[in-house]
Amino acid sequence: MRGAAEGRVYLVGTGIGDPDFLTMRADRILRTVDAIVHDRSVSAAILSIVPEGTERIIADDPDEAEHQALQALTTIALQGRSVACVKGGDAFAFGECTPLARLLAEASIPFEIVPAISIPAGWGARTGTPLTHRGAATGICFIRLDAGGIEPDWKRLIDPQTTIALYGNMELAAESLELLIDAGLPPDTPAAILEETAGEGILTRDDAASLAKLLHAMDTSSIRVIYIGKVVRVGELLSVAPPPRETGG
Repeated sequence: MRGAAEGRVYLVGTGIGDPDFLTMRADRILRTVDAIVHDRSVSAAILSIVPEGTERIIADDPDEAEHQALQALTTIALQGRSVACVKGGDAFAFGECTPLARLLAEASIPFEIVPAISIPAGWGARTGTPLTHRGAATGICFIRLDAGGIEPDWKRLIDPQTTIALYGNMELAAESLELLIDAGLPPDTPAAILEETAGEGILTRDDAASLAKLLHAMDTSSIRVIYIGKVVRVGELLSVAPPPRETGG
């Protein structure tokens, strides 16, 4: 029943933006809350499952988004209604919900974290690109590229048994790949660029040095992840055409 979780905030991750990859918990919340607050990282496909009668608030001001979201969440929760703050990716892993959770806790407003399948894992599953594989990689390192963030220690990230996944601000992708190579990543390390086209993932595989050059000439707006490591070669054996989507009816 709508409004059953009155006066409560849900911080919801939506992963790669495909409703089929939502957790059951996230799907249920999006269909039953009184209101949602979201930014433009949330796909149209995800928003399409939210009922028409649900109040929708967009918080995407570059300088005030966090304040906008907190104000809306607090106002709605104090009215005794349920509200979801919806983010692309995983709400608690680079999804920018941690500051909101802290502020809600300070205001004594009940909230719940609803995690998602991470972007590298989700797109990896969609395209047959494993994150680890026996004999190829025993670990995975997620790096979110952010112009205003902390510069990674690129040298420490280099390990032949660890897959590196770069995502976030892909305008920094070419420079980041070059910095990895300068820090000691072998230029012939297998790598792959994953682009999203009409909801599907398209992979371009090559060595790291070649892809770094290619990235300078690419429109990065459709790039979602860059995978670096031996698992890319394993993925060549696993990539298959996506199964047909159910149309219902």
